[in-house]
Amino acid sequence: MNAAGMDKLVILYPVLGQVRKLILAFTMVFLQNWPNFSIFSINFQTLMMIIMIGLTTPFKSKGDFRIENFNEFTILVVNYHLMSLTDWVYDGNTRYTIGWSMIAVTSLGIFVNLSILARQQFLFLRLKHRKWAYQKAHAKHALALDKVDEEKMKKEDEEKKQREHERVEALQQAKEHRLRKR
Repeated sequence: MNAAGMDKLVILYPVLGQVRKLILAFTMVFLQNWPNFSIFSINFQTLMMIIMIGLTTPFKSKGDFRIENFNEFTILVVNYHLMSLTDWVYDGNTRYTIGWSMIAVTSLGIFVNLSILARQQFLFLRLKHRKWAYQKAHAKHALALDKVDEEKMKKEDEEKKQREHERVEALQQAKEHRLRKR
């Protein structure tokens, strides 16, 4: 299939995600007595999702693509560790070492995802702080302009009152002048 045809398959990514969850639920309920088949089922699902992500690139950014591939790869590595924890490996020391290796891989996956979340939160908070500082700086400027405008309006009001007072006095003088002429 060509690249344009693969792009049309992007719509299947969320559908396959839901089908994957259903298969996982089915596996946990009906294959609990056969752990080898459960692990193979989970490995198959993970491999299919890696292939689907690689072929269709359903994410807008490369960062999301890398995170999803890293998470799927981590799940695959943990599943391979689970295979070693079945009856195939009889040596207890080997299982113990594999168990700690599985804990390390899981911890690495958690650490990487949490550090990505922390970085995104830090960038968001830094942006919020910059917006707040910008608004605060411009608010001071706006307050200064408002103060100047307020003083200007007071001055204009005083001048208006003065003119009104002068007009009233002029009218009173004119009235007195007319009364004197009579």
